[in-house]
Amino acid sequence: MSKMPNRVIIVVIALVALVATLVFFSSNRTESQFESGTPEWVVQQYLVAMFEGDTDSAISHISESSPCNVSHLDRAWVDRNASIDLVEVSTTDSTARVEVDVEFGNADLFSTPYVESHIYRLERVDSEWLITGVPWPVYDCGAITK
Repeated sequence: MSKMPNRVIIVVIALVALVATLVFFSSNRTESQFESGTPEWVVQQYLVAMFEGDTDSAISHISESSPCNVSHLDRAWVDRNASIDLVEVSTTDSTARVEVDVEFGNADLFSTPYVESHIYRLERVDSEWLITGVPWPVYDCGAITK
């Protein structure tokens, strides 16, 4: 009797186990914990609120100098399957710049996810960091003029 069918079954089982392991680890990303009150923490709190649909909380992280209000945030579309990675943070005494990469799509073994880079600018207001401008996932707050 040939041992070939047994080897094929073992190889198939091993491949299925490998794929299951890769899927498990790629879908179980953890949330980074940043020091409370830092620019990266503010951006994280804003994004978590947006991903949870809690625009009332999200707006609390946006400066009054921003043209955006909560109704602009209400209209923003968020891909709840996206993942976000912190790329870079730079600060001065009164301003900060936080760059993140947003990865869209559940990448499997045979596809490449789509990645966008977004920059958040923050200002210090009464010892608190707040996001200025039009922060992603909002693209327009009705303030574009030429």
